[in-house]
Amino acid sequence: MVKIAIVDDEKKTLEWECDCIGKVVYEKGEAEIFPYSSAEEVAGKISQGEEYDVVITDIEFAGGGTGFFCGFFQYALSKGIRDF
Repeated sequence: MVKIAIVDDEKKTLEWECDCIGKVVYEKGEAEIFPYSSAEEVAGKISQGEEYDVVITDIEFAGGGTGFFCGFFQYALSKGIRDF
């Protein structure tokens, strides 16, 4: 089963994203979707050992912050980390 985390600080957008993706994956029973309203929330789950196959994030969060995972992946790639 594929685990998909979706992160968006706008509730209506998060619901829409989950609905759209859910229609495709639930029909086939191949994925589980985990919605999160902040990068900190999903980062906390990951630091506790939770693993996801796909993480979809908002580009810009309220307060001007950018997507947590965009920054994480840029850092990992700059350090030569390819297995994440």
